[in-house]
Amino acid sequence: MRTAIVALAALGLIIAGCSAGADPQETGGKGTGAADGQAKAVKFAECMRSNGLKDFPDPVDGQFNTNFRRGTVLDPNSPQWKAALDKCKDLQPAGFLGGGGQMSPEQQQKMIKYAECMRKNGVPDFPDPEGGALLSGNVDQNSPEYRAAAEACRQLNPGGLIGGQ
Repeated sequence: MRTAIVALAALGLIIAGCSAGADPQETGGKGTGAADGQAKAVKFAECMRSNGLKDFPDPVDGQFNTNFRRGTVLDPNSPQWKAALDKCKDLQPAGFLGGGGQMSPEQQQKMIKYAECMRKNGVPDFPDPEGGALLSGNVDQNSPEYRAAAEACRQLNPGGLIGGQ
C-alpha cells in the first residue's frame, strides 16, 4: 500500500500569507498572514475531525505535515474524506486540494518539478503526482536523505509541503 504524504496529498496548502491580516487592535499592531493562516487551518482541522476524520491532524505553522494512507479514512479518495471535505469547504484553506480533486495544469507542473527535484537530490523512489496528490510510496520522510532533499527542493515546493515554502 502506498503512503500519501498529507502535505503532498494536500498539495498547495499554502496558507501562510494567503489570508487577510489580523485585526490590528487584537494583535497590538499589524496582523500577520501566518498567524491567521494557522488559525484558519486549525478550524479546518477541527471541522474535518468533527465530520468523521477523527485522526485528521492539526497543522504546524499553517501546514499539514503528516501521512495519509490509501485504504483508510485519511485517504483523500475515501468516501469519509470526501464527505468531511464537502462539509468543511467553507473553512478550507486557500490552495488546499485535499487530494483526489481537480488540479490546474500549473499545479500539476509544480508537483512534477518538485518530485523531479526530490529524485535528483537523493530520494530516487519519490513518485510523480497521481490523482491530485503526491504519493510517497515507501519513502521514509524521516530519513536524512529525504530531509536533505526536501531542503534542497524547498524553492520548488508547491506550497504547504514538508519543509515549507
